[in-house]
Amino acid sequence: MKSLYLPKYKASIRWHEVGQGSPHIIFLPGMGFPAVGNFLSVATHPEMRGSTNVMIDFIGSGISDYLPDFPATIKAHAECIEAVLDHIGCGPCPVLGYSFGGSVAAELAAMRPDLVSRLILAEGNLTSGGGMASRHFASFTAEEFAAKELDLILAKLREGAAQGDDFLAFIVAAYAHVDPLALHAMAQALVNIPDGFIERFLELKIPRTYIYGENNHPDKTKIIAPDMPDPNQLVARGVHVATVPDVGHEMMLGNLDGFVDVLLAALIS
Repeated sequence: MKSLYLPKYKASIRWHEVGQGSPHIIFLPGMGFPAVGNFLSVATHPEMRGSTNVMIDFIGSGISDYLPDFPATIKAHAECIEAVLDHIGCGPCPVLGYSFGGSVAAELAAMRPDLVSRLILAEGNLTSGGGMASRHFASFTAEEFAAKELDLILAKLREGAAQGDDFLAFIVAAYAHVDPLALHAMAQALVNIPDGFIERFLELKIPRTYIYGENNHPDKTKIIAPDMPDPNQLVARGVHVATVPDVGHEMMLGNLDGFVDVLLAALIS
């Protein structure tokens, strides 16, 4: 584990590194997820040898600190990641963001393109409104969510996990240890992504890849959503579109080899 104290927020952000090669690849996890839980199987995959894989926990989740007055916007989280990359001195380097982490990665690249050589988003939110989970979380006040709703959500998730659903079991493990107010704030940040966010992403000059799980691809579902943008719009603006076969949002857990294949292609495309 490595740590950096952020004087602006009076909190420490922490991360794990696997490997000692080049380049550094930055992994940013989903909403409330610990980065190691989200990405360790990817970072230690035999095909990922040769790079230094940096898995960063957002403020409020994993092993990073949480402060009640942390603004918890996409931009504030991106500024924290910016501080880590400046501290490591590894830029420009590839950045992979999954779900919530994809939104933060896109903001980071727009703020500091000198830090990001390639941007890879795995079903990251690019417009306001949130996904199904974040919309539900944000429909409650922070106090209601922390006092009651998260416990109800965890109880329902545990039922599915008990039936052998590995993805639900992972979410239970993550949300049982996240700060409830921080999780709610992350959901609010996704619901309230500012206008023009997707345009800033589309205007970036660095190589960009957007990854869908096959079961969520708009060509299959016929649904365009904040975390499922129109692939034709992306391609028209120079974004490479890739698909992980036979999975939905649980792409790393549901098809690890398929996800790594797509990631490796994105690192050289």
